Amino acid sequence: MKILLIFLAALLVSGAAFSQNQEASASALLKNYLDIKDALVKSDSKQAAVYASEMQATLEKETSLNEKEALLQAVQQVTKEKNIEKQRTAFMNLSTLMWNVVESSEGLTQDVYYQYCPMKKAYWLSTEKAIKNPYYGSKMLTCGSVEATKKK
Repeated sequence: MKILLIFLAALLVSGAAFSQNQEASASALLKNYLDIKDALVKSDSKQAAVYASEMQATLEKETSLNEKEALLQAVQQVTKEKNIEKQRTAFMNLSTLMWNVVESSEGLTQDVYYQYCPMKKAYWLSTEKAIKNPYYGSKMLTCGSVEATKKK
């Protein structure tokens, strides 16, 4: 009986540590993602590639994320593209995958808004309710709407 209680206690502690690591990873990935988004809003393809490389490094250290391989492929597309429009196209897939990560995360430190561009028929994430469209930059900065919200 004593051994069973010790085993259960160890299982609970390791489960809590796993959950905390997963949340820390989600927060780090979200920060990387938002940096890419902000660079695309500014139409800065070089900075978007730099931030995508940082996100790739964060993902490569990740051990417990179901979407890891798909996220790696999507972020590598943003990294390797030099043309802003091709980066924005690659960002569409990255955004959908990141929303899945955010939606399944608990313990986020801020609200996350899932926003939609009707012109591109594409989504992106933001921690601000105000629309800053990464698919068109200054051309159509405020085009879009909030489709869903993940509360902290």
